[in-house]
Amino acid sequence: MLFIQLQILYSDIGDSELRNINDHKNELKTGLSSVISYQQSCLVGFEQDNNMKETMQKGIFGASEHTSNALTILTKLSDILSEFDIQLNITISHRLNFVEKNEYLSWFLAKDHHILARIDNSNLKQNVVVAKDGSDQFKTIGVALVATLKNSNIRHVIL
Repeated sequence: MLFIQLQILYSDIGDSELRNINDHKNELKTGLSSVISYQQSCLVGFEQDNNMKETMQKGIFGASEHTSNALTILTKLSDILSEFDIQLNITISHRLNFVEKNEYLSWFLAKDHHILARIDNSNLKQNVVVAKDGSDQFKTIGVALVATLKNSNIRHVIL
């Protein structure tokens, strides 16, 4: 049941039409709370068999800790970011599903794998430069991305 709830949560968030992390915050909190509840319910089912209950507790301990930590981080995230005067207004354009080490992200197209493999990074020249202090073309990556997407349909290198 735990795994199914996590899969449903991931699927709901990943397939959603919502485009902002704030839009997903309550869904995520509810889903993570459900996972914690299922973990506790699972242990209650083994009340009569102490050996099995202990085995199950050991088995779900790591998952329980991670789920609890994720819920705490999500709950406190807005407060933490506001302390640093950071707005949580990140749009979601791709689901960043990291794959095993030394492989490309799952959303990379196959043709991009070949392009990236052939690039000689020593000859790479940037199209746009971002500097937070304002000493270059743009102060933020977000503004640079918007500008490059509006003005061109070619690939850009942003440093």
